[in-house]
Amino acid sequence: MLSTNTLTAGQHLDAIIVRVLKERIAVAMANARRPVEAPHKLVDHLLDQHRLSLHVLTAASPRREALLRIVDRPVFRKYFRRLHCIVAGIIENGIRDGHFKAQDHRLSAELFTAQTNPIWDPIAIVARLQGSECHIPYEHSQTAVDLLN
Repeated sequence: MLSTNTLTAGQHLDAIIVRVLKERIAVAMANARRPVEAPHKLVDHLLDQHRLSLHVLTAASPRREALLRIVDRPVFRKYFRRLHCIVAGIIENGIRDGHFKAQDHRLSAELFTAQTNPIWDPIAIVARLQGSECHIPYEHSQTAVDLLN
């Protein structure tokens, strides 16, 4: 394994991003395995991801800077697809169990992820915290889940 000193700035940034996203994926997978109904899993997933973003944003570390530049990196897309697949799986199970109406679970996951961006995206969180917009992540999460019905 290369030492930190031999990595380029881009490689170092990618390594930080991978660590952050692996943590997010582990939390999402643990939530997806819980024996609760799909609507609860989705709300909890969003709130978990929100908490992870807040944690990194409040830490004074290179992880914070990496998280703010995360979407510009190709490595982000690879790991983000994994998170997206977890959400799609929860939606698919929710459709099968009758919690959500019949729909394309992959497309619904894309729309759900885009709609809930202000909850989990660090850049959106920073913008919201700097503004005067009142935002309650739980209510936003619940509204997004309700739209799947």
